[in-house]
Amino acid sequence: MSILLTLFIVDFCHGDEIFGAKIERFGDETVENEVVKKVDGTKIKIPENHKWNDDFKKRFEESGKEKENLKMASLLPDFLKNHHVIDAGSHLGDTGLYLALKARELGRDDIKVIMIDPDKSKIEYINLLADINGLTNVVTMKYGLGMIHSYGSLDRSGRNEGAWKVKTDSNEGEFIIERLDALITRRYHQVGLMHIVVEGMEHQVLLGADRLLNTTRYVMVDLNSLEDRTKERELLGDHLFKKIESSGSSELYRRI
Repeated sequence: MSILLTLFIVDFCHGDEIFGAKIERFGDETVENEVVKKVDGTKIKIPENHKWNDDFKKRFEESGKEKENLKMASLLPDFLKNHHVIDAGSHLGDTGLYLALKARELGRDDIKVIMIDPDKSKIEYINLLADINGLTNVVTMKYGLGMIHSYGSLDRSGRNEGAWKVKTDSNEGEFIIERLDALITRRYHQVGLMHIVVEGMEHQVLLGADRLLNTTRYVMVDLNSLEDRTKERELLGDHLFKKIESSGSSELYRRI
């Protein structure tokens, strides 16, 4: 039996600590027929049996976010060398893995897709799919995101696993909540696209990305309540971003 070995470089920054490379090993996997994204025919392989398969297939094939996905993919050819994608709140990776596949189609292995989610099983599933599909441009980070370093846990009471919410804990919780500035800027200096879908915490995540926004070209963000929309738009405006497109609850901004 052959053993597939994939190296996922995860340069986690926590204060002065740096957590080094994480190696994930997976044995042989029997794969189903490829899952096909209906809007453009992009294909991805998934394992034969996994608890996340049904949710991933539904989201990858037709999630209701096709317009946003196509728009983000259309931005990739204009990225400068080593301009990366941040997928904050990646869930099962249906968006991030799609963008990784589109970057590979373009021959742009310099574009890393950095997927961040606090749930261990979701990160493991993303790593597994990246391995099965030979995606070497995928980086995963198991963190919650916010405006300050803290600890958190997930509220898993909702039936929709994609809408699980992060709760801040005063003591050590299930995972670390960290600022995007702390996680990203030491290793990845240029960001072509920041995609943020974090179930109502978008404003806090943007506040924790103050430095990063100065080197980011595009931001695609989910906007929820009217109050959040106002705060997020003002914050992006302060960083010289201009809205260029909107679709449903999502808005795309470009730095002027």
